[in-house]
Amino acid sequence: MLLAADDVSRSLNGVWDLLNRRAQGLRHFDLDFNGLWKSFAAVLVASPAYLALLAAERLSRGEALPGTSLFTDRPLACEAALACFTAWITLPLAGLTLARALAGRRSVLAFVIAINWSNVLASLIFAIPAALFALGLANETLSQVYTFAFAIVVAQMRWFISKTTLCLSGELAAGLVAADFGVESLVHQVLRLWV
Repeated sequence: MLLAADDVSRSLNGVWDLLNRRAQGLRHFDLDFNGLWKSFAAVLVASPAYLALLAAERLSRGEALPGTSLFTDRPLACEAALACFTAWITLPLAGLTLARALAGRRSVLAFVIAINWSNVLASLIFAIPAALFALGLANETLSQVYTFAFAIVVAQMRWFISKTTLCLSGELAAGLVAADFGVESLVHQVLRLWV
């Protein structure tokens, strides 16, 4: 399945609307099984963000030595890839589990598609402080402050998507997003211990 530039443009416009709490942003997505598979291909659009996150992680661990490549430490590269993958999979899985009991099939499709495309924007947003740190334009503390601020923006976007697509109460949507961030954090901690 090919992901056309039009698909990317329309979907990112939809995500921008959802970020700004405009439910009409859902109209930009293909809300069918073809659109579902395309939304999983959206990880390719976000893949440059992985490079910024990996570069920042190498620098924070003191492994960004002159003459070494970005992928010199393969376990660290794998850890960063798994961390990125986790960010793409935890909320859709949690939402699917919850949605089976609460929502219809169409709303589950809309939820997963919107979350997958929102992950493109989230990846690019989180890549900004990582790139600033990796390029020496921000120290590690400032980068972490930016990351925390951006996490709040991403959390409210995911909350709105969960609330709107799955027809959840605000509290239940907040719980879903909080659980997602908790699982992601736990996985990142486990991965750090592993490498």
